[in-house]
Amino acid sequence: MLDSILEPTDDFTNELFQDQELLEYDSLVPAGLDLDINPVASESNPRLLTTAQAALDRSQLVFVSQRTRLVSSRLQYIMDKILTAPSQMVLENEMPWCHTHLYNDGMPKSMQHAVSSAALHAAKNDKNAGVIRNNIEDRVQDLLSSPPATTPIEALAYAQALFMYQVLRLSETDVRIRFTYEATMPHLEEAAHALIPYIDFDSTLHTEEQGRNLDLIPLYPALAAHGFWASWVFQESARRTLAIINFFVLTYYFMKGEPGRCSQNQSVTRSVIMSAHLWNAQDPIDFALAWKNRRHFLIDVNKLNDVMTLIQDAEKDDIDDFGVLWLIALLGFQEAKGWLAMRGITL
Repeated sequence: MLDSILEPTDDFTNELFQDQELLEYDSLVPAGLDLDINPVASESNPRLLTTAQAALDRSQLVFVSQRTRLVSSRLQYIMDKILTAPSQMVLENEMPWCHTHLYNDGMPKSMQHAVSSAALHAAKNDKNAGVIRNNIEDRVQDLLSSPPATTPIEALAYAQALFMYQVLRLSETDVRIRFTYEATMPHLEEAAHALIPYIDFDSTLHTEEQGRNLDLIPLYPALAAHGFWASWVFQESARRTLAIINFFVLTYYFMKGEPGRCSQNQSVTRSVIMSAHLWNAQDPIDFALAWKNRRHFLIDVNKLNDVMTLIQDAEKDDIDDFGVLWLIALLGFQEAKGWLAMRGITL
């Protein structure tokens, strides 16, 4: 999806956070993607924000041309939401790409450690920053050196955990973290691709007309509905995790000015389901009822030109948080804001 949005550009990462002219506020977009780090904001230049401030408040990153400013309308909001995802996982046990019931049967240690690190990171201050930074770095190295995942849920937990660590690192001002961050990006890309064998892209959940198979989920006995629901929770979380990591990785390579890398992941994320009713269902029966009685939209990334026609009848309660991110990536912030406002959704 992102390949059709981002165009190759020169490497402008060295233009970030410079001690030269004051940065114009309207030229700022998300922080931390391969940047030259200024450890503290100079008192003589208070508008020069540190990466820590940017990540905790509002992600910021400098685009140096009008062309890239246009791209920022698609990146800014999404990167801001990505930056808040670890805290959301700590507080709510979910992210837009991690279902709140994904780990009902047990959370793998890789994800347990990532959530614990996110909680520590949220408590970081001037006195404990060094200890927490070292703790997170140790956890990252432990994860990277761990044995390969042997089950689908372990593979998904590994990818989500590594993604969380990379997001947490965006707020670090220690220049050494930049190099470990860069070195970890290929591992994150590999972790996302490792999900592909476990994802059913050619699911039988829909007819060729993308209609619902209403008899697919029995309401009774509940055990049958539970099995279907648990499978869907994993599949949709895996599809969304693959999509968001690909977005993150492609954004990173775009920022580095490596056009050859911005086309490697084309079409690996072939479909996600846009339905707040399905995603927000809290038990198998609610899910089965939503499947039978409420609309959901199968978004085929290979048919982007048809997407807006497909979802033209979507209403306010059809679109969840991930759907909002997806629309902004496709349309840009202002266009998506207008489209959503027509349906009563305020950004």
